[in-house]
Amino acid sequence: MSVKLNVSCIVASGLLFCSAALLHAEDALEKESAGEKKAEEETVKEFTAPAGWKKGLKKGWEKNTPPGWDKFDEKTKRGWEKELRYQKKQIRNRAERNDWNAKDCDAVVDAYEFAVRSGVTASHARLIMDGCIVHGIKGDSITGVGYALADGVGKEDNYKTLATDIVAKLNQDYAGEKLINEIYFLIDARQKERGKAPPAGRPVELKEKDVKEAESTGEKAKKLTTEKKEEKKPKKSKKK
Repeated sequence: MSVKLNVSCIVASGLLFCSAALLHAEDALEKESAGEKKAEEETVKEFTAPAGWKKGLKKGWEKNTPPGWDKFDEKTKRGWEKELRYQKKQIRNRAERNDWNAKDCDAVVDAYEFAVRSGVTASHARLIMDGCIVHGIKGDSITGVGYALADGVGKEDNYKTLATDIVAKLNQDYAGEKLINEIYFLIDARQKERGKAPPAGRPVELKEKDVKEAESTGEKAKKLTTEKKEEKKPKKSKKK
């Protein structure tokens, strides 16, 4: 009788323990999900363009999110933010493995995030940034690459093949202004092939002294995308 009672008590205790453990696990899972969702919301809310970009938000954007964000369901939004965080971490890890310093690591991550939040496909922007890291494209150059990719949103409709084209240029030792300008030209050329006229103007080739004299990353990026102004015609002298 005593043995049966003890067994019953042990079983009951075990069930209570399991029930408590299950409730604890469910509670922890809910807190984790809530925390993850809050982190994602804060990521969207707190994100600002890297210092020097001076690009501002595009018309129609919801905060700092890609075009069409307001049409995404909550699951898609969470998945997008999760993918962005994962890819940023992978890019930083690759840069660190290539012995990049903290400043250069931050620059490539910022350039990547800016491009993706502009509307560039996360996975394809990652391929481009990985190629840039392997070929040592850093600092102002990587900032210019991110800006050029972001500027292509709305003109480019296949970032997979664009990424392939850009990596091919990297393998041909394109770097600095030459690489940045080539990205603009690639996007324009591909757009023209699809029957859409490219926008007027082209990025200006910078001279070495211009780069040295630029006071900030924003000014350098701005110069890289400045349209070439028409030469002013000499004024005709008035006849006496």
